Amino acid sequence: MVHCFGVYVGCVGFKAAHDTDIRPIRFYCRGVVWLAILTVAEQIYTTVQISESDFPTERVQYPYGGQGPTKDDIVSANIFQTIMLVVMWIIAIRHSYLHQREVSIYNQSFAAAAMNAAPPVHLPEVV
Repeated sequence: MVHCFGVYVGCVGFKAAHDTDIRPIRFYCRGVVWLAILTVAEQIYTTVQISESDFPTERVQYPYGGQGPTKDDIVSANIFQTIMLVVMWIIAIRHSYLHQREVSIYNQSFAAAAMNAAPPVHLPEVV
């Protein structure tokens, strides 16, 4: 379900990147934050489940291959992966909000220029 939501947010982000409408950009920013929360929570849940599982703590020797990882190796790899995931999401969230700010400033300057370009209103003179 999270992955489907991620695809939807990505499509909205693609539209937001090619438009100056602030509404899809706001939705994209909120969607990226929710995706970050959900994927990090899923990663933490997976790490906790592996650490509490009955996976053997010693290395498993496979008949035609090398040794398998220990439970500690898998848990430490998942912790490192979670840290990298958090860093990636921080960069993505920062980038999305910077884009929102940039478009907002552009829209404000465009609106100000349009207001300055409008001809003055001529009021009828009362005689």
